[in-house]
Amino acid sequence: MTDGRQSTTADEAGAAPAASDRDLLSLAAPETVTDEGPAKGKSDPGRVRLCIVTRTELPASQLIRFVAAPDNGIVPDLAARLPGRGVWVTATRAAVLEAVKRGLFAKSLKRQVKADKALAELVENLLVAEMRQVLALANKAGLVTTGFSKVEISLERGAAIALISASDASADGTGKLARKFTAIQTAAGRDAPILRQLTSAELGLAMGGSNVIHASVTKGRLAQRFIGCCQRLDIYRMNSDDKSLAEAGSRSSIGAPPETPARDPGEHDHTEPHRSADGNRNTNSDQAGTDHA
Repeated sequence: MTDGRQSTTADEAGAAPAASDRDLLSLAAPETVTDEGPAKGKSDPGRVRLCIVTRTELPASQLIRFVAAPDNGIVPDLAARLPGRGVWVTATRAAVLEAVKRGLFAKSLKRQVKADKALAELVENLLVAEMRQVLALANKAGLVTTGFSKVEISLERGAAIALISASDASADGTGKLARKFTAIQTAAGRDAPILRQLTSAELGLAMGGSNVIHASVTKGRLAQRFIGCCQRLDIYRMNSDDKSLAEAGSRSSIGAPPETPARDPGEHDHTEPHRSADGNRNTNSDQAGTDHA
């Protein structure tokens, strides 16, 4: 049986039909088991692919593509653009670890390949690097505001579509900004993503300066892309016993609590009055949401 295409690589020749149920499945739905290369034109994140670990069909946006390198190593292809036959894995650390442990890359590609034991860590590092890169581009485009006081003003004006706080930021400053942002966005019927995936040092690196504790982003394509990157990283990091991708997506808007607090220089002037008197003139909107937080 032929589809009119010429076989040009050794691994494609090795994928010829054989008398087994799995090969018959591959022939019936070749695009969901492996692919022959990146899709031409714009990629479709809703396109369905088959995870080689769970054998579950999912949109490509919930999977990570991997390809075999010339040295037979396995390379993550986050953008799904690298040439060559690719396989897909559910975009979680647990799934990548399982694929390496069970040797599923070689089985699915039908060729001798070696997946490094540190592959899951490499994927996470690439996801973090992608976040920093997108944030840096958003900053250059003038979509990012930094500094406690300036961020607070951007929230009050309704200009911010997301609040960024360093994962090692202090609870006081982060809590006040988060409450205010949530109250304002809720009153306007908008989402209130609060992103805490990067440390102050990582945020500073993305901004090209010193450590950044708090920031906000305004509406724009790069801002939306950055929010998506943050959510993708949170889903990747979720534990194997988490119940669903939906839960991970909602949790990603909050992020992890700080372990080693870092403080923005402007926080003291704003957080201390907030702590000393309930319902002061600057905190009416966030105080309303505090009792139910």
